[in-house]
Amino acid sequence: MGWEEAGIAWSDRAVDWAYLMEPLFTPVYETLGRSLALQPTHSLLDIGCGGGRALQGYAAQGFQVAGIDAAEGLLSIARLRAPQADLRQGSLTELPWPDGTFDAVTGVNSFVYADDGGLSEAFRVLKRGGRLGIGFWADPMDFVFCMTALGRALGPYVAPTSTNTPLAMSEPGRARELLAAAGFDVLNSGSVDCVSEFADAETAYRGLASTGMIYPIVQDDAEADLRAEVMDDLRSRYSVADGIRMHASIGWLVAERSR
Repeated sequence: MGWEEAGIAWSDRAVDWAYLMEPLFTPVYETLGRSLALQPTHSLLDIGCGGGRALQGYAAQGFQVAGIDAAEGLLSIARLRAPQADLRQGSLTELPWPDGTFDAVTGVNSFVYADDGGLSEAFRVLKRGGRLGIGFWADPMDFVFCMTALGRALGPYVAPTSTNTPLAMSEPGRARELLAAAGFDVLNSGSVDCVSEFADAETAYRGLASTGMIYPIVQDDAEADLRAEVMDDLRSRYSVADGIRMHASIGWLVAERSR
């Protein structure tokens, strides 16, 4: 799937993604905001900025912010959340900014969907000594059943040679290897516990099914079986007192462009 197709896919249920799923990643956005050790006047680019929840937080810290995403549907929400941001629609592997533009670049669950040029482009637009902060699934925990069900349903639509999966970065040492190959020195790393909260199973399914990856199934009118399977699992998690709470461990790394 090219970036234009990905943009259409992620725009299809953009509101559900922005309002029901993006809040899951708030703790990692906050962790990166602290760990990058930036000054208020520094500039920051968020790659794969989605609905702009991360940019909203970074702008509140005083950073000059910019973002890029393939999905116009998500960017329209990002413009509301971060109206001061320089937002562009485009590809992660062909960033529309000159060399050495930014003091920091971030991307949460972004580079795992790009080809090998994604990290190299992040390197290019960073100033020397600039920092890169990334986040990625480390352990899906309560999400694993739903992710596995989605993976099975996507089987007929995914090329056998495809290696771009949401968990690729979680393999031991893989993120560090990719960063080193792109010219970065890792400074710090860790993981944070993140929680999604849903009022009921219907709302939870809307959130989980808002990922752009589901788009081929929706277009083929083949979502019914996946929905039934996932809804059974979600109903088993529901509590009148607590609704549905789903945990995930999100890994993060901060690295520096040293040359």
